[in-house]
Amino acid sequence: MGAAEIRIMHEAPIVGVTVHRQGATVTRRVVVEPGDGWPAGLAVVGLPLAIRAPTLRVSVQVDGDGAALAGDPRMGVWARPPAETIEPPEQAELLAARQAVQRLEQRIAGLDAELALVAMADIQPRPAAQPGKAPPPSPMAARLALVGFTDDLTARRHTARAEAEAALAEAREALAAARDRFTRATSAQVIRAAAITGRVDVPLDVQSAPTAVRLTLSYFVPGARWVPAWQVRLAGDGARASIEMRAHVVQRTGEDWRGVPLRLSTAEPLRFSALPELDSIRIGKAQDTPPATRGFRPPPAGADALFGDFDRARKALAPRAPTGSALPGPASQRLPDWPVWDLEQLAPELPQTGAVDGFGGAAMADFAAEELDEAPMERSAPMPAMASAMPPPPAPAAPRPMRKRMASRGAPKGRGGGGPPAVGGAPGGPPSAVRAAVLFAGLRLPPPDGRTRGKLEPEDRGARWRASLTADGRRLDADPVALAEAAEREARAVTHTPAPAGTRPVGQGHFDHVWTTDAAVDVPADGGWHSVPVGIRELPCALRYVTVPREDAHVFRLATLHNVDRAPLLAGPAELYVDGAYVLSTALNHVPSGGRFELGLGVEQAIRCARNARYEEARSDARVVAMAELRHHLSIELRNGLGRPADIEVRERVPQPAEGAEVVIEELNVNPIWQGYDQIERGRPIVGGRRWRLTVEPGATETLEATYVVKIYAANELVGGNRREA
Repeated sequence: MGAAEIRIMHEAPIVGVTVHRQGATVTRRVVVEPGDGWPAGLAVVGLPLAIRAPTLRVSVQVDGDGAALAGDPRMGVWARPPAETIEPPEQAELLAARQAVQRLEQRIAGLDAELALVAMADIQPRPAAQPGKAPPPSPMAARLALVGFTDDLTARRHTARAEAEAALAEAREALAAARDRFTRATSAQVIRAAAITGRVDVPLDVQSAPTAVRLTLSYFVPGARWVPAWQVRLAGDGARASIEMRAHVVQRTGEDWRGVPLRLSTAEPLRFSALPELDSIRIGKAQDTPPATRGFRPPPAGADALFGDFDRARKALAPRAPTGSALPGPASQRLPDWPVWDLEQLAPELPQTGAVDGFGGAAMADFAAEELDEAPMERSAPMPAMASAMPPPPAPAAPRPMRKRMASRGAPKGRGGGGPPAVGGAPGGPPSAVRAAVLFAGLRLPPPDGRTRGKLEPEDRGARWRASLTADGRRLDADPVALAEAAEREARAVTHTPAPAGTRPVGQGHFDHVWTTDAAVDVPADGGWHSVPVGIRELPCALRYVTVPREDAHVFRLATLHNVDRAPLLAGPAELYVDGAYVLSTALNHVPSGGRFELGLGVEQAIRCARNARYEEARSDARVVAMAELRHHLSIELRNGLGRPADIEVRERVPQPAEGAEVVIEELNVNPIWQGYDQIERGRPIVGGRRWRLTVEPGATETLEATYVVKIYAANELVGGNRREA
């Protein structure tokens, strides 16, 4: 292998995948060994067609002493070669086989005609006798000779016909085999749609002699999503707890992820963002109206002077007319044709990606960009005197078909109208909405001897792709650009795949974080959801019990967990297990790093709660303005049937008078003392809430008592009755 060749790398294993909120970043690694020499570049093939070309990134590491540089990667297409190489038959061979079949068919037809003629030979009957005379003698000898002659002719013709039929069968088989070889060889030269895959070309410059070169290639591809799910496992006594994160992943990127670690991210890598512009404020001085932001900037004046050296060199190399001779005619006064510089050969590391290369119309929606204010177009400065003295360059070529496709596909909405955006000062005005990450990556610099030199132009991706596929003489049966756009549409359809029940999309919270799976996983590209384990973390846990006997006499278990991990806990469904047994399913809300959260574990049957209420009504005294005292006595009894102490919280509520009501509430004889409770942690605050917090020893019984009095005028009555407790 020569050093100037491009090495095709069929094996580029995936070493890592980062699944984002939408889409995924895939990392592949290639190990290059010198072999017969270091290649001038690598072509990594077998990649998805939906790769976003501007996201291609390459890094190089060398083993041993040496250095290597990699140029900018370029997106392309590649067609798998046929499974077998079939040599087509020569035209003379096909003609000879066809003529052999025709000759044998004519031979058989001639033998059949001869047999028919022989069958027409008839033996003449015996001549009739004349009256009164003896019958003439019968020509027996002639008859026998004729029969023998016809039998011999018929036998020889049948033998020859049988030999001809056998030869015809062999000739037909030879002709069919030749035709089959021709058909298969012709079909092998046709590139089908299923054989076309993505390709990334990376220029490589090995400056010394390392042992090996390790190339890491990463790219973004749409068609992947993930949502979190959790499994919480608690010990029966609540002393230990662990939480396992699982991820439901769906992907239709065009490549299976087999045995690779996943990184799950909540970020949007292709989301457009810009730093805010902070305005200066000066106190005591009038503020000028800020100038309008110009979204398009024309080229600087005198940009054509950058090509002055090229023009001078071209003029110096022009042939001069002989001294004293007449000047040639006008037709010969033009300079000789200057060779067109191929920038791809001069600088193959130029990025070959962008709106035309690797992006369809639907893909541009992912790059959100603010509309840019239109600015008047300024024409470039005139060429210097030396440049203007040069003969006019050749007329520009006809517009490429890709320009029309860009105008119909990527015409932005807004104030700019349709058509491709003007670049480099070309007439037509700036676009109304420029998506820079898509546009500029797909532009190319034309040769310096054209009228559009120094002005970027969009590249015809389709022409380049078709030329690369048919370079070896094969014919193309499908449009590679249409295949790439179809692959992108199919990948983007994953966005509308319904998520598993109970899950919430990532990104609805306020966290941007990355989780890495503890082990390698498999996620096929079938468009279905696959549950993969991410990791298990131990969390501090405290078990307590809560009861609201006013509403329900049951005592409920609550597990309070502390997220000591650096990663937040995203909202999603959670399965609860206690001592390995499934208890229930619940929903987990967003929990930041260092935050605490509670999970309900259902009713604790071993703790009993009984609530008794007693009501009395009496007059306060015999004063002129008598007051009615509505006394409510509460008695709550707790019995702990567990084999361990239980921290129990008992919640109550004291009625509160409406604003402006002539009602007084007094709390008396509360034992033990309770605390105020506003229920803010549940997002539903209340007024008049109270709670007891106590620890009940195993097998013990605790009694909670409280008395409150509602005082109203004796002549009044509370709405709904004076009795507040049942």
